[in-house]
Amino acid sequence: MELTEKQKKDLNSFSLILNSLNMEDGVEWYYRYYGEWEDDEPYGPYYNNRDVSSELNFLPGSIGELFEEIKENFDTGNFYNEYYDNENGTLTFIVNAEKKEIIINYDYYDMITEESNIEKNFSDFSNVTASWRGEERTVKTLTNQNVVNELIKQYGSFCKLRYDGGGDSGWIENEIETENGITEIKKEVNHINMYYKHLTNKSTEQHMDLKRIQCNLSAINQLLNDQKYWIFHSVLLSYIGLFTYIFKL
Repeated sequence: MELTEKQKKDLNSFSLILNSLNMEDGVEWYYRYYGEWEDDEPYGPYYNNRDVSSELNFLPGSIGELFEEIKENFDTGNFYNEYYDNENGTLTFIVNAEKKEIIINYDYYDMITEESNIEKNFSDFSNVTASWRGEERTVKTLTNQNVVNELIKQYGSFCKLRYDGGGDSGWIENEIETENGITEIKKEVNHINMYYKHLTNKSTEQHMDLKRIQCNLSAINQLLNDQKYWIFHSVLLSYIGLFTYIFKL
């Protein structure tokens, strides 16, 4: 897109002002779009992420008209977000006085998911210290070749457990993929149940901590109720004693 003579003249004059303010390497204005343009006027000016509207409180009319024309003809389909099925983004104009040019950028939001695999063999599991009671011996059975052969016979040479989640929350899916096909985790099978508990142990510990907190709160509430009971009866007895004294008088 080529600038008009008027726009070129205004850009040169405006560049001198930016140079005098030590903002020659780029001042920004931007429009926000969320289904529609949010404002008629652009946000700005910004220099190095700082609002400089108090120092630079105008934009040449022909340059402002250029911004508006480009905004109105911009294909907002460039803002499309497939994950949220909407159009959301910003259209930014940068006036660079050093190069005497106007740079136009657009930003859009995107959602990217990644898959990761964690492989563990029986030797790895046998060296894990179980943090729950009564499972140490079960972990050590993985060093027994007969037990390993039994698992291989039942499930094949591998078992894949799928974890879904992000941040500090998630869950283990009930289905596992094995060499012999896809099957459900059988809780009655000690070895698979052990892996399941190993992977979900943190959630179990959190539930136990929650129960402890609830028990402590119940004890505190009971203590408060007991105190209220005795305070009430002490006050009541005081009033009875006072009335008795007055009656005797």
